[in-house]
Amino acid sequence: MSPKVCFAFVLAFSTASLCSAVSLFVLDTLDGGPTAISSDGNTVLFAGYYGSYIWERASVRYLSDSSWVSYYDMTDDAQFLVGMSYSDAIIWSGNQVTNLPLPAADHPSGSALAISGDGSTVVGYISPAITGTGSPEAAAWRYGSLFGLGKLRDDGESQAVGVSADGMVITGRAQPPDVENQWVPFRWEAGVMANLGHPQAGNRATFPHAISPDGRLIVGSSEFSDYDERAFIWENGNYTILPHPDSSYVGSVVNDLSSDGSLLVGYTSAPGDWSYGAIWMLDNGTYTAIRLDEYLVSHGIDLKGFEIFEVTNVSADGSTMAGTGWYPDVGYNRPFIVSLGDAPQWGGFEIRPDGRTIDTGELLGIIDLANAPWCYLYGLGTFTFIDEGSLSESGGWVWFPKEAN
Repeated sequence: MSPKVCFAFVLAFSTASLCSAVSLFVLDTLDGGPTAISSDGNTVLFAGYYGSYIWERASVRYLSDSSWVSYYDMTDDAQFLVGMSYSDAIIWSGNQVTNLPLPAADHPSGSALAISGDGSTVVGYISPAITGTGSPEAAAWRYGSLFGLGKLRDDGESQAVGVSADGMVITGRAQPPDVENQWVPFRWEAGVMANLGHPQAGNRATFPHAISPDGRLIVGSSEFSDYDERAFIWENGNYTILPHPDSSYVGSVVNDLSSDGSLLVGYTSAPGDWSYGAIWMLDNGTYTAIRLDEYLVSHGIDLKGFEIFEVTNVSADGSTMAGTGWYPDVGYNRPFIVSLGDAPQWGGFEIRPDGRTIDTGELLGIIDLANAPWCYLYGLGTFTFIDEGSLSESGGWVWFPKEAN
């Protein structure tokens, strides 16, 4: 069949082979790092060096072409994104960008760092502050209306970094009263900012990084000394210090957690060495830490020289993780996605480790999905329109455009 003629082709295929329990996708042609994952793990938000983009089961959609515009979080269904454009807090939906209101002042600024799963509440920070003299101040936008979250010290700073699924519980960091050069986590609920203090007296800085959808759990890290940063999980007023993957390691940080807290992700550091992506798994009430590369190898994954140095996000259902690594011989950072359980599929075919192609075998060969539904067929050297929703095990429609005369 010649691609020069416009026609519909019924694509028939057999059932795809069984998916592996764990899959690694290295996005070799993309840059930057992930900032958020949808609750089902099918959509990942990235902040690249030249703008933000979305990876959605192999296809890539660019949101901006400027490093001055970055998106940091998304709703559970990935329909709303929040971030910062130059000095403005912004929200994105349906390819439309809206500036969120800022304080009435000369040259105000703000950033939207997180959004509730239901989209009702955006949190971040604003300057100048609404409360006190210090700046910036943690802020929230509830259905678009701005209000300050307050501070722990009138002349101090505060910043919100996470929010529960319904927008009613917020976490962030603030400078504590009567102490200079320190940061502590706060938990805001019903108009009250509660100081969570440090896991251990004398710690200089404790940073929260994420909150569970129900607002019950908070994860982050605390500096015990110059060379001893430890990951923690907080629940009901109590800190639990998490173990390093190896007792010789000197630092660990948790960046994100699944909705029930059974899977935590972050990184760990060895003395005088690189950081390594790490995960913490809950078993019978106890967390076990392991480097992600070791976990993948133990599940039969060939890393092919790829080194993982941070896991930044995990989906609420715990099915998908994302982070950053690199190939030492190339020297450039590359984002990656790890799927636990069934590997992502497109049109009934398993997405390959590059995160953007499928192999249809003798049917149409390798298909590049980065611009789906306009897909590139390597075997024919042309783009064609393939609607994934029209495909089934019994066949589907594939359209080849007519070549111009």
